[in-house]
Amino acid sequence: MHRFLPALLVTTSLLNLALPAGAADRSSKPEAERINVSATDWPWWRGPNRDGIAAANQTPPLHWSETENVVWRSPVPGRGHGSPTIVGNQVFLATCDEEEELQSVLCYDRKTGSQLWKTDVHKGQVEKNEHGQTVFRGYPAALAEMFRLYVDEGALAPLVAELRKWNWEWSYSDYLLELTARLQETRDWPLLKTLWLAVVAKRRTNYNKTRKARKSLPDKIPDELVTKTQGLLLESLQRLQEYASELGQAADVTEYGEMTTRVEQCRQA
Repeated sequence: MHRFLPALLVTTSLLNLALPAGAADRSSKPEAERINVSATDWPWWRGPNRDGIAAANQTPPLHWSETENVVWRSPVPGRGHGSPTIVGNQVFLATCDEEEELQSVLCYDRKTGSQLWKTDVHKGQVEKNEHGQTVFRGYPAALAEMFRLYVDEGALAPLVAELRKWNWEWSYSDYLLELTARLQETRDWPLLKTLWLAVVAKRRTNYNKTRKARKSLPDKIPDELVTKTQGLLLESLQRLQEYASELGQAADVTEYGEMTTRVEQCRQA
Protein backbone atom coordinates (compact mmCIF):
# COMPACT_ATOMS: atom_id res chain seq x y z
CA MET A 1 0.00 0.00 0.00
CA HIS A 2 1.32 3.36 -0.87
CA ARG A 3 1.94 5.71 2.00
CA PHE A 4 0.71 9.30 2.22
CA LEU A 5 1.84 11.93 4.67
CA PRO A 6 -0.64 11.01 7.41
CA ALA A 7 -2.08 14.41 8.30
CA LEU A 8 -5.38 15.98 7.46
CA LEU A 9 -3.82 19.38 6.92
CA VAL A 10 -0.93 18.29 4.73
CA THR A 11 -1.42 18.77 1.00
CA THR A 12 0.01 16.10 -1.26
CA SER A 13 2.74 17.17 -3.61
CA LEU A 14 0.48 16.05 -6.44
CA LEU A 15 -1.72 19.06 -5.75
CA ASN A 16 1.28 21.36 -6.10
CA LEU A 17 1.91 20.34 -9.69
CA ALA A 18 1.10 22.92 -12.33
CA LEU A 19 -2.37 22.45 -13.79
CA PRO A 20 -2.57 21.21 -17.37
CA ALA A 21 -3.27 23.73 -20.09
CA GLY A 22 -6.96 24.57 -20.28
CA ALA A 23 -7.76 23.12 -16.87
CA ALA A 24 -8.50 26.54 -15.43
CA ASP A 25 -11.43 26.87 -17.83
CA ARG A 26 -13.11 23.86 -16.27
CA SER A 27 -14.05 25.72 -13.09
CA SER A 28 -16.07 28.88 -12.55
CA LYS A 29 -15.14 29.18 -8.88
CA PRO A 30 -13.52 32.48 -7.86
CA GLU A 31 -9.87 32.48 -6.89
CA ALA A 32 -9.36 31.68 -3.21
CA GLU A 33 -8.52 34.59 -0.95
CA ARG A 34 -4.86 34.73 -0.02
CA ILE A 35 -4.07 33.74 3.57
CA ASN A 36 -2.09 36.39 5.42
CA VAL A 37 0.38 34.95 7.91
CA SER A 38 3.01 36.45 10.19
CA ALA A 39 6.59 35.43 10.92
CA THR A 40 5.51 33.85 14.21
CA ASP A 41 2.87 31.64 12.58
CA TRP A 42 3.35 28.02 11.55
CA PRO A 43 0.70 27.99 8.83
CA TRP A 44 1.49 24.77 7.00
CA TRP A 45 3.77 21.77 6.94
CA ARG A 46 7.40 22.62 7.81
CA GLY A 47 6.61 26.22 8.64
CA PRO A 48 6.30 29.58 6.88
CA ASN A 49 8.93 28.86 4.24
CA ARG A 50 8.29 25.10 4.10
CA ASP A 51 11.87 24.42 5.18
CA GLY A 52 11.40 23.52 8.85
CA ILE A 53 13.05 26.77 10.00
CA ALA A 54 11.25 29.17 12.34
CA ALA A 55 11.71 32.93 12.42
CA ALA A 56 14.95 34.12 14.00
CA ASN A 57 15.32 36.13 17.24
CA GLN A 58 13.09 33.77 19.21
CA THR A 59 13.91 31.92 22.42
CA PRO A 60 12.07 28.59 22.35
CA PRO A 61 12.45 26.27 25.35
CA LEU A 62 14.99 23.50 25.07
CA HIS A 63 13.74 21.31 27.93
CA TRP A 64 10.33 20.05 29.01
CA SER A 65 8.84 18.08 31.86
CA GLU A 66 5.40 17.60 33.39
CA THR A 67 5.60 21.14 34.75
CA GLU A 68 8.59 22.88 33.16
CA ASN A 69 7.90 25.12 30.15
CA VAL A 70 4.27 24.01 29.93
CA VAL A 71 1.90 26.91 29.22
CA TRP A 72 -1.31 24.91 29.02
CA ARG A 73 -2.75 21.43 28.57
CA SER A 74 -5.83 20.38 26.70
CA PRO A 75 -7.25 16.91 26.01
CA VAL A 76 -7.26 15.86 22.37
CA PRO A 77 -9.83 13.21 21.44
CA GLY A 78 -8.79 10.38 19.15
CA ARG A 79 -5.38 9.96 17.62
CA GLY A 80 -3.54 12.32 15.32
CA HIS A 81 -0.48 12.06 13.09
CA GLY A 82 -0.17 15.65 11.87
CA SER A 83 1.85 18.48 13.38
CA PRO A 84 -0.05 21.55 14.65
CA THR A 85 -0.86 24.38 12.30
CA ILE A 86 -0.74 27.82 13.89
CA VAL A 87 -2.20 31.02 12.48
CA GLY A 88 -2.71 34.07 14.66
CA ASN A 89 -4.25 33.06 17.97
CA GLN A 90 -5.49 29.69 16.72
CA VAL A 91 -3.91 26.24 16.81
CA PHE A 92 -5.31 23.59 14.47
CA LEU A 93 -4.93 19.85 14.97
CA ALA A 94 -6.01 16.84 12.94
CA THR A 95 -7.35 13.81 14.76
CA CYS A 96 -9.23 10.58 14.18
CA ASP A 97 -11.49 8.48 16.38
CA GLU A 98 -10.50 4.97 15.32
CA GLU A 99 -13.60 3.29 16.77
CA GLU A 100 -16.01 5.73 15.14
CA GLU A 101 -13.82 6.04 12.00
CA LEU A 102 -14.33 9.78 12.26
CA GLN A 103 -11.66 12.27 11.16
CA SER A 104 -11.88 15.81 12.52
CA VAL A 105 -10.10 19.15 12.69
CA LEU A 106 -9.83 20.82 16.10
CA CYS A 107 -9.13 24.47 16.83
CA TYR A 108 -7.64 25.67 20.13
CA ASP A 109 -6.93 29.08 21.57
CA ARG A 110 -3.18 29.64 21.26
CA LYS A 111 -2.89 31.47 24.60
CA THR A 112 -5.23 29.47 26.82
CA GLY A 113 -5.53 26.05 25.19
CA SER A 114 -9.31 26.11 25.32
CA GLN A 115 -11.03 24.34 22.43
CA LEU A 116 -12.74 26.86 20.12
CA TRP A 117 -14.40 24.47 17.69
CA LYS A 118 -14.36 21.00 16.18
CA THR A 119 -15.30 20.13 12.60
CA ASP A 120 -15.81 16.57 11.36
CA VAL A 121 -14.37 16.26 7.87
CA HIS A 122 -14.61 12.57 6.99
CA LYS A 123 -16.35 9.46 8.32
CA GLY A 124 -15.74 5.85 7.42
CA GLN A 125 -13.25 4.09 5.13
CA VAL A 126 -10.38 4.34 7.58
CA GLU A 127 -7.73 2.20 5.92
CA LYS A 128 -5.04 -0.07 7.30
CA ASN A 129 -1.56 -0.59 5.92
CA GLU A 130 0.27 -3.88 5.42
CA HIS A 131 1.11 -3.97 9.13
CA GLY A 132 -2.50 -3.65 10.22
CA GLN A 133 -1.98 -0.08 11.43
CA THR A 134 -4.69 2.49 10.89
CA VAL A 135 -3.89 5.00 8.17
CA PHE A 136 -5.56 8.40 8.37
CA ARG A 137 -5.92 10.12 5.02
CA GLY A 138 -7.49 13.52 5.02
CA TYR A 139 -7.65 14.30 1.33
CA PRO A 140 -8.88 11.31 -0.71
CA ALA A 141 -11.59 13.34 -2.45
CA ALA A 142 -9.22 16.17 -3.43
CA LEU A 143 -6.62 13.68 -4.63
CA ALA A 144 -9.15 11.77 -6.71
CA GLU A 145 -10.46 14.97 -8.29
CA MET A 146 -6.98 16.20 -9.17
CA PHE A 147 -5.95 12.82 -10.58
CA ARG A 148 -9.07 12.76 -12.77
CA LEU A 149 -8.35 16.28 -14.01
CA TYR A 150 -4.82 15.39 -15.06
CA VAL A 151 -5.92 12.20 -16.81
CA ASP A 152 -8.77 13.93 -18.64
CA GLU A 153 -6.41 16.67 -19.81
CA GLY A 154 -3.86 14.11 -20.98
CA ALA A 155 -1.21 15.45 -18.58
CA LEU A 156 0.30 12.03 -17.93
CA ALA A 157 3.96 13.04 -17.51
CA PRO A 158 3.45 14.91 -14.20
CA LEU A 159 1.36 12.01 -12.90
CA VAL A 160 4.18 9.58 -13.72
CA ALA A 161 6.68 11.91 -12.01
CA GLU A 162 4.49 11.90 -8.89
CA LEU A 163 3.38 8.26 -8.71
CA ARG A 164 6.85 6.86 -9.32
CA LYS A 165 7.79 8.30 -5.91
CA TRP A 166 5.05 6.45 -4.05
CA ASN A 167 5.71 3.22 -2.19
CA TRP A 168 4.53 0.20 -4.14
CA GLU A 169 6.32 -2.49 -2.13
CA TRP A 170 3.19 -4.33 -1.05
CA SER A 171 0.32 -3.45 -3.38
CA TYR A 172 -0.86 -1.27 -6.24
CA SER A 173 -3.55 1.39 -6.20
CA ASP A 174 -6.25 2.22 -8.71
CA TYR A 175 -4.26 5.36 -9.57
CA LEU A 176 -1.25 3.33 -10.68
CA LEU A 177 -3.29 0.82 -12.65
CA GLU A 178 -5.42 3.44 -14.39
CA LEU A 179 -2.39 5.53 -15.31
CA THR A 180 -0.74 2.38 -16.65
CA ALA A 181 -3.78 1.58 -18.77
CA ARG A 182 -3.84 5.10 -20.19
CA LEU A 183 -0.15 4.92 -21.08
CA GLN A 184 -0.81 1.61 -22.82
CA GLU A 185 -3.63 3.19 -24.79
CA THR A 186 -1.42 6.09 -25.89
CA ARG A 187 1.49 3.67 -26.47
CA ASP A 188 3.79 5.96 -24.51
CA TRP A 189 6.56 3.49 -23.77
CA PRO A 190 9.08 5.99 -22.32
CA LEU A 191 6.62 7.11 -19.63
CA LEU A 192 5.33 3.58 -19.02
CA LYS A 193 8.87 2.32 -18.62
CA THR A 194 9.79 5.16 -16.25
CA LEU A 195 6.77 4.40 -14.07
CA TRP A 196 7.29 0.65 -13.82
CA LEU A 197 11.04 0.78 -13.40
CA ALA A 198 10.33 2.75 -10.24
CA VAL A 199 7.84 0.10 -9.08
CA VAL A 200 10.35 -2.68 -9.72
CA ALA A 201 13.12 -0.75 -7.96
CA LYS A 202 11.03 -0.31 -4.81
CA ARG A 203 10.05 -3.99 -4.72
CA ARG A 204 13.61 -5.08 -5.39
CA THR A 205 14.85 -2.96 -2.48
CA ASN A 206 12.14 -4.37 -0.25
CA TYR A 207 13.05 -7.94 -1.20
CA ASN A 208 16.78 -7.42 -0.66
CA LYS A 209 16.24 -5.74 2.71
CA THR A 210 13.96 -8.57 3.81
CA ARG A 211 16.51 -11.20 2.77
CA LYS A 212 19.25 -9.39 4.66
CA ALA A 213 17.07 -9.01 7.74
CA ARG A 214 16.19 -12.72 7.59
CA LYS A 215 19.88 -13.64 7.69
CA SER A 216 20.57 -11.30 10.61
CA LEU A 217 17.40 -12.00 12.60
CA PRO A 218 16.11 -15.45 11.62
CA ASP A 219 14.01 -15.69 14.77
CA LYS A 220 12.16 -12.45 14.04
CA ILE A 221 11.91 -12.40 10.24
CA PRO A 222 9.94 -15.43 8.99
CA ASP A 223 10.92 -17.10 5.75
CA GLU A 224 7.34 -16.56 4.57
CA LEU A 225 7.99 -12.81 4.49
CA VAL A 226 11.01 -13.30 2.25
CA THR A 227 8.91 -15.48 -0.04
CA LYS A 228 6.19 -12.85 -0.14
CA THR A 229 8.52 -9.99 -1.08
CA GLN A 230 10.17 -12.24 -3.65
CA GLY A 231 6.82 -13.00 -5.25
CA LEU A 232 5.87 -9.33 -5.32
CA LEU A 233 9.11 -8.46 -7.08
CA LEU A 234 8.61 -11.20 -9.65
CA GLU A 235 5.06 -10.02 -10.29
CA SER A 236 6.21 -6.47 -11.02
CA LEU A 237 9.00 -7.75 -13.27
CA GLN A 238 6.48 -9.81 -15.19
CA ARG A 239 4.24 -6.78 -15.67
CA LEU A 240 7.14 -4.67 -16.94
CA GLN A 241 8.12 -7.28 -19.50
CA GLU A 242 4.54 -7.80 -20.63
CA TYR A 243 4.04 -4.07 -21.17
CA ALA A 244 7.28 -3.90 -23.14
CA SER A 245 6.27 -6.85 -25.30
CA GLU A 246 2.84 -5.36 -26.03
CA LEU A 247 4.47 -2.18 -27.31
CA GLY A 248 7.22 -3.94 -29.26
CA GLN A 249 9.91 -2.90 -26.78
CA ALA A 250 10.95 -6.29 -25.40
CA ALA A 251 14.60 -5.66 -26.28
CA ASP A 252 14.55 -2.58 -24.05
CA VAL A 253 14.03 -4.66 -20.88
CA THR A 254 16.36 -7.60 -21.53
CA GLU A 255 18.26 -7.00 -18.31
CA TYR A 256 15.03 -7.30 -16.35
CA GLY A 257 14.36 -10.67 -17.89
CA GLU A 258 17.78 -11.68 -16.59
CA MET A 259 16.86 -10.29 -13.19
CA THR A 260 13.71 -12.39 -13.22
CA THR A 261 15.78 -15.51 -13.85
CA ARG A 262 18.11 -14.72 -10.96
CA VAL A 263 15.25 -14.11 -8.53
CA GLU A 264 13.50 -17.32 -9.60
CA GLN A 265 16.73 -19.26 -9.07
CA CYS A 266 16.90 -17.88 -5.52
CA ARG A 267 13.36 -19.11 -4.96
CA GLN A 268 14.32 -22.62 -6.06
CA ALA A 269 17.57 -22.69 -4.03
